[in-house]
Parts: sequence; C-alpha cells; structure tokens
Amino acid sequence: RNQKTDKIPSEWFPALISLAFQRLILMEMCPDKVINCSILLPDRHFVAPVDHLHHRFRIFWGSVPEVLSRFSAIHFDVDGVSDLDGFLRLEDVTPEVEQQLPTVATNAHRYAHMLHQGMAKPAVTIDKHCKSCEFIEGFKECWGELADVKHHIFDLYQGTRLTNGSKTIVRHLVEKRQASMFDVPWEAIEDNAHGRRQRVQLLCTARNQEWIAPELAPIMTGCTYPLHFIDFETARLAVPPLKGLSPYTIVAFQWSCHTLDSPGAAPRHHSWLSLQ
Repeated sequence: RNQKTDKIPSEWFPALISLAFQRLILMEMCPDKVINCSILLPDRHFVAPVDHLHHRFRIFWGSVPEVLSRFSAIHFDVDGVSDLDGFLRLEDVTPEVEQQLPTVATNAHRYAHMLHQGMAKPAVTIDKHCKSCEFIEGFKECWGELADVKHHIFDLYQGTRLTNGSKTIVRHLVEKRQASMFDVPWEAIEDNAHGRRQRVQLLCTARNQEWIAPELAPIMTGCTYPLHFIDFETARLAVPPLKGLSPYTIVAFQWSCHTLDSPGAAPRHHSWLSLQ
C-alpha cells in the first residue's frame, strides 16, 4: 500500500485479482479450509553481498508431491553466495485480496454462465473508456464507421477529459454520429494548460503545420557554445546487479553526450554502455 494514502497502487491490481481468482477456486474446492494469500517479494532493505547476483541463480523444474497441480514448483540454487538472509520476504496480502474477491466472484460466475449458455454480446456504452480498448477489431465492431474517422477525438490531447453538460465529450459526439476532434465544440475546451494545448493542436492540425512556441527562438539564440546534449538510460531491477545495491535501486547502464562546439560544426560523440 502507498505509505501516504494507504491505497493499493494500480500496478498491483493484476496480481491481486489473479490471487483472488485462485482463492475463489480453492474456497469452492475446500470450503472447510482457511486460505491465506501471500506474495514473495525482494526486501528493499537487503544489500547485495556480491556483484552480478542475478547471474548466480539457477532455476530448474522440480516436483513437490504434496502440490496437487501439473505445475508443481520452481527451485533455484545460488552458487557461491551464502549471505542471502533477508533477500526475499513473504508479504501477507489476504486483506487486499479479500477486497477484490466480490468483484472477481461476480465476474467469474458471469463468465462461467456465458460458457455454458453461450456468449451473448454484452451491452457496453460507447464512451471515453473505449480509448483503452485492447481489441482492435472489437473497437471497430462497436464504433462502426466512426472508428476510422481521420483526426479522431481520441487523438486530441487529453480529449477524454472534456465534457459537454453532464456527458463526456466522447459520448456527446457519438450520439451525434461524430468522432472527429474538429467536431468538439470550441466552448467545451477549458481555459487551462490542457485547453491551450488542445487549441494549438486543433489549429495546427487544421492548417497542416508544425507549432513552434514563440518563446523558443529567444531561448535558442541565448544559448552559449559549446552545446552539450546528454542522454542516459536507467533500470530498476528486483535483483540488484552490483554489490552494495538494494532491490529496485535505480542503476544507469547507458550514457551519451553529443557536443556542438560552434554553429554548423560536426557533433562530437562520447558514449558509455555497461556490458556487465
């Protein structure tokens, strides 16, 4: 949970929902048992005793007679490292799983009914949530000819935030059989940072031209050579790759600097890439 808000971060929902479904099945199979749910996690306070710890894990399949499943277990050995106490901790997430259980149970029973009685197309209101639809053909099936409209409302920056009265702007347009960003009423665009950017996008798209901020030229002319353009890449790994690091420590593994000594000069390149 988030330490400040005590809320469950959204990235944990897939794992918790999966555990809730597994718990639901076990509860139906073993109604007289107490079923708790835990997740095995790297402890952020652990400090790696050696470099390249992630290279020392040997993972292989094994069998556990007491596990009643075709998927039995995964075992791992760690070569040459004895000081791994505290690397992994078992976190009880039973309360968090129980929060998801009613919704998971309702959906599971609904899906089971669909499998037995036939899969009828669910009634889904076309609205802003369609932007995140993962099914391309399904999106087209729901939206029909509006799915292929050029300069779609979903292409408008933060367009799904807009409203028209009590309805989202997406729903307002769909009911009028419209789906272009140019169909958005000008008065629906708010007078804030999002709205200013939306107006720029609409005007420049209509004119088929790029937008260059007026304050950019003075900033560029005020730059003093040499100019350095720096880029770097980082990763947050669960298994710390270097001695002295903890799980999820940010590690830089690539860096580059490209220098212009004068206007029109060929750039000088310097770079580094970790090969460890």
